[in-house]
Amino acid sequence: MFNNDQFSGAVNRAGFRADVAQFDTAKSSLGMSYLLAQSSTPFNVTGTTGVTWLFSATLPGGLLQDIGGARITALVSAVASANAKPMGPRLGGSNLISASLFPAASASGRLQFDFYNRGAGLQLWPATLQAPGQNNASAIQTTAIDTTVDQLLGVVVQPIAVGDSITVEAWRIEVFPAM
Repeated sequence: MFNNDQFSGAVNRAGFRADVAQFDTAKSSLGMSYLLAQSSTPFNVTGTTGVTWLFSATLPGGLLQDIGGARITALVSAVASANAKPMGPRLGGSNLISASLFPAASASGRLQFDFYNRGAGLQLWPATLQAPGQNNASAIQTTAIDTTVDQLLGVVVQPIAVGDSITVEAWRIEVFPAM
């Protein structure tokens, strides 16, 4: 339990401190997982074949420490067409996976992706997006992204055809700092 002397700022009617920044700092230092960002406001991408961020949040530098991790979860819908809809998580300027979440005729899907730090500059993740309980024949993937500095974390999409329409319906990014 947190001691009231650990926080400064206004006290609300229930007697709890309202300094969110200090609370986030305390959670991180204690290794508590928490929600970095989320939204249930739909965002649509159509009329382009360029790489477009569906959503993102700034992952504060140093937050993951050497062995922390993060999870991205999103509900996505698309107009069913003959085209695949390539999308995937991105950390900083690097795509972690470029996968087609949707087979050609699909109209909706759930994306969930975890990655883990192994040292401040090495990340690990599965080679493909998977349904819960599904195994993967591919090796674990790695990259070297400096998480001691702020990095943008989120999901990008690159429609195959200008007429393709892809909508993120809701999303969240959770962070699991090292304990």
